[in-house]
Amino acid sequence: MADGAFAGRIGRTIQACSHIASGTFADPVLVRAGTFRADHQGIGSVEISFA
Repeated sequence: MADGAFAGRIGRTIQACSHIASGTFADPVLVRAGTFRADHQGIGSVEISFA
């Protein structure tokens, strides 16, 4: 999502089987339950949990 569009989605629930892409530099992957964190130097970090 461009121009900070993701910021407006903080706190929203993502439905099971949704496709989530971090951008064009990584292909979407199937994830299992757990908490995942990505740190990008100079940009910041993001953490997401799947039940």
